[in-house]
Amino acid sequence: MRNRNLLSLALTAGAAAVLVAAPATNAVKIPRIPGGLPRAPKVTQYRATLDVAGYIEVKSELDDTQECAPGRDVTIEFDSSFESHGGRATRITVINGAVVSKPISNPGGLTHKGVLAAYRETNYCPPARKVELEKPSCVRSGGRFSAILGTDAGKYTAGSDDPAPLAFPVNIAIWRRGGVAQDPTCRRYLNGLHFQRHNDYELSTFDLPITGIVVPLFANDWDFVGLRKGQWLRRTISLGGACDKVLVSKGALGSGAKYLSKCTVRGRIYVAVRRTE
Repeated sequence: MRNRNLLSLALTAGAAAVLVAAPATNAVKIPRIPGGLPRAPKVTQYRATLDVAGYIEVKSELDDTQECAPGRDVTIEFDSSFESHGGRATRITVINGAVVSKPISNPGGLTHKGVLAAYRETNYCPPARKVELEKPSCVRSGGRFSAILGTDAGKYTAGSDDPAPLAFPVNIAIWRRGGVAQDPTCRRYLNGLHFQRHNDYELSTFDLPITGIVVPLFANDWDFVGLRKGQWLRRTISLGGACDKVLVSKGALGSGAKYLSKCTVRGRIYVAVRRTE
């Protein structure tokens, strides 16, 4: 959706430029457009650096053991970490409130591992014959880290200084490319990861070569338009809670964000943008 909006704005700007630049001769007749020519989009663009680092941890427990019956008591811990290794050069563009950055990447900047922390089996009692149970086999992998900033144009909030103008929230997307996938016998214990109040965002442990997350940056287009040369925009994003009700917040999670669950999530993402021109 964001790319289609940017393309539409670019085409509108191009059409306006052609009409304005057309020579005033008898051979060229500019048609009358109801309401006049379309307005040129408001564009802010500058070089910047983007620094990202963070981690996501998931602890999953499943116990279906019972006396004289096949069952497994399994605890698996998934741990993923990523970093850009300092500020990476990017370019910030804001067009009529839509924010987008040039992607940054770091080869080998993302790691993922699954660890079988505890395992216990039960089985049929004699004289019944025991059945063979599949034990999870977890692996460690990694790949290229990439990140990009972008506006969620489908939402808007009141601006910090003036409640009248619309302010579009900005998200950060982080993804992994390359490396090997987590073993299916281990991945099956990754219960569905969902945010509690943000169903349109994405969450994962980067357990597959092409997977990622999309979380709110807790900043909007006005924050980027108002950023001056040498200034920083810093955010710390925290994740926590049950796997199917993950909370996301700016800064640290409150003490009330505790869940009694067999699957829990904990994470922290640090983002720093510095305008360099």
